[in-house]
Amino acid sequence: MTQLNFYVPVASDIAAKNLTDLMQRSWFHLGKRKRVQPIEHKVDDDYVRITAPAETGIANIYDQDVLLYGISQLRHDLNQGKSFDPTIRFVAADYFEFTGRRRLGSKAGGAEFKRLWDSLQRLQSTSVITSLRNVKHKRQKSFSWVNEVEQCEDLRTGRHLGYQMKLPDWITQPIRKDKPDILTINPEYFKLESGVERFLYQFVRKSAGYRDEDHGWFESIENLYAKSASTGTKNLFWHRLVKSLEKREFKLLEYNVKIIQKGRKRGLEFYRSKFFPKQRY
Repeated sequence: MTQLNFYVPVASDIAAKNLTDLMQRSWFHLGKRKRVQPIEHKVDDDYVRITAPAETGIANIYDQDVLLYGISQLRHDLNQGKSFDPTIRFVAADYFEFTGRRRLGSKAGGAEFKRLWDSLQRLQSTSVITSLRNVKHKRQKSFSWVNEVEQCEDLRTGRHLGYQMKLPDWITQPIRKDKPDILTINPEYFKLESGVERFLYQFVRKSAGYRDEDHGWFESIENLYAKSASTGTKNLFWHRLVKSLEKREFKLLEYNVKIIQKGRKRGLEFYRSKFFPKQRY
């Protein structure tokens, strides 16, 4: 393996971002236990199907943190006037600082290196087939979350030198636009422990945006359950969701949440707290 140049910007300077396509429904397994059952979504005349080999299982929403780091770093580099490069090079300490798991300058251990490598491998082995983003022609695109992954160690000392991953064209296209199809997310997102909370925050950030209490976004239980791609029953999903929101006093980072009945539909209404200014994080 050739030694790689792992210079990256200081992670604290990089705002966390995600593609809007990935926030409208869950493209990732919400749990930490291995999932081999495909994730499938029907979106009008389009579809999403996500599979993975039994050996690794489908990438989960915690593995997605690595992809968010890649998306965020790529957009940061483009904002700084750097030329486009789909290959993201990084060291573990910078990734852990980006997600808030470690302080700047602290060292990561072997177990953390392994978990990060496992996430990269699941991202690479997960296969996505979708017909979304059709404009003039009906097409389907097949890709993995990352095309290539690599880690580097010093053969003489055994010191871990870093990682690199290559993002597929389907991921990089929205980032490269003059008006990119991405949204900045709250850096506290990475502290959300529940996969359901993470799915819900991403969905609400895209759907509710800056809506205030008088113009909240409503989503029915049925729609939330379908968009979550949960493997459990609808009643179990709703029970866990409500329990989670109760613990958070019906606040999900910068959003407030209400359980409401709208006609024959029961569901959740979301609006941005007035105590959060309209600014980028």
